[in-house]
This record gives sequence, structure tokens and C-alpha cells, in this order.
Amino acid sequence: ISIAIPPMSKDQLKELKLVGVQRVGIALDGTTPEIFSKIKGDGVSGPYNWDQHFQTLIETLDIFSEGFVSTHLIIGLGETEQEVITRIEELHNLKILISLFAFTPIKGTKFEDINKPSLQTFRKLQLGRFLLVDNRKSQKDFTFNKKGEIVHWQICCKPNK
Repeated sequence: ISIAIPPMSKDQLKELKLVGVQRVGIALDGTTPEIFSKIKGDGVSGPYNWDQHFQTLIETLDIFSEGFVSTHLIIGLGETEQEVITRIEELHNLKILISLFAFTPIKGTKFEDINKPSLQTFRKLQLGRFLLVDNRKSQKDFTFNKKGEIVHWQICCKPNK
């Protein structure tokens, strides 16, 4: 059983485990605390805050174990590529599974005028995520320009034997 939940208490998380829940997803959505606030917190009069979400992810990991706790980031909400790579590495080091979604503007919503990320940006970040999560690279292997864009990474393959 896999569920997506908002932040909740440790006791509630333990109860979910007892009733058979095996995997838990808690969406960060925003890559940075500022973006999170803009889309889920104070910026939209929402009930959520970054610290509570992040703390619940860590507490959920303590209860459900590594490999069974996930989150996702929405790309295209104003974050830099460097901020995404930094957050992916942080989450991966905590043993939290990470998915990436490209922002898609929806007419009639508060964010309808935000452009979706370019395909190039999204693909760079997907590759960056793969390299980090597969333990092939770390953030120090990425070079960023002053705008926080990935401009280089050292990708080297071992020759086949």
C-alpha cells in the first residue's frame, strides 16, 4: 500500500504503518523554502510550511525506512538548476526517493502565467538527478554559471571489458 499524505504526527505515521501502509510520499513541490511558501504556504494562504514538511519527511523515514519514503519537486517555479541539484543531493543523502515534475500552467489558476520550464532545462535536471541518485556524481561534479544554470559536468564512462 502506497499513500501520498500531508505532514502529520509521528503517532499518526506509526498508525499508518500498523495498518499496512508500506510506502509514503510527502510532496515538497517547491525546491526552496521561498518557492514552497509561494505555492503551498503563506503565498497562497495555505496551511503548510517548509520546516514542517521537511521534518515530517525525516520522521517518516525513521518509521518506514529508506527506500519507502518519497517526495517530488516541481521544476519551473523560479528555482535555479543549482538549487535543484543541491536539493536532490540533500534528499538523496537522507535516503529519501526523489521524483521531478515539470510545471504545467493551467488556465484559470493563480499560476497560469508562469511559463513551463524549457525541455532542455528539464532534461538537464533529469540527467543530474540520475547521476546523483545512482551515486555516479555529486554536486561538486557540476559547474554552474552565475545564473545557477548547469554549464558543465564531467561524465566519463568506464570502457567495456
